[in-house]
Amino acid sequence: MPWQPEINVFDERQAKNNLVAYFENVQANALAWANGGAGLKPIKDFHKSPRLVTVFPALTFLQTEHKTTFEDILIIDFSTTLEVALIHGNGDILTALATKYAMALESMLVNLPETTFNENSIIDTTTVIQGVDMPDRGRRRSIERT
Repeated sequence: MPWQPEINVFDERQAKNNLVAYFENVQANALAWANGGAGLKPIKDFHKSPRLVTVFPALTFLQTEHKTTFEDILIIDFSTTLEVALIHGNGDILTALATKYAMALESMLVNLPETTFNENSIIDTTTVIQGVDMPDRGRRRSIERT
């Protein structure tokens, strides 16, 4: 008999798939915005496993984790650490590029539609609290959507 759970749990794979599809769809505009209107090379490879980068620029899910608590409702605390991998022969240019890619990625994350993140989820979602932590730049930006 197949497993028929009374309570479904979070599918981390679907969240990653949704993020990748969203990034692929909006990155050209976000990268141009972060570069003052001129386009940057799009992220070519999106890796759901860490450290498989061979084509640049690339985005890697370095780490994901989630914590689930269940009382009257299911509460899921999901976090992921993303890395944009770039190469360039000039260190100054590479540093400038890294800042622009980080800015574009941060902008895409804080503007991620809730319905996009939850698309095809096996659980019903009523509220999403989203935060983006950019420790290398010393900023933290959080938004709440209900």
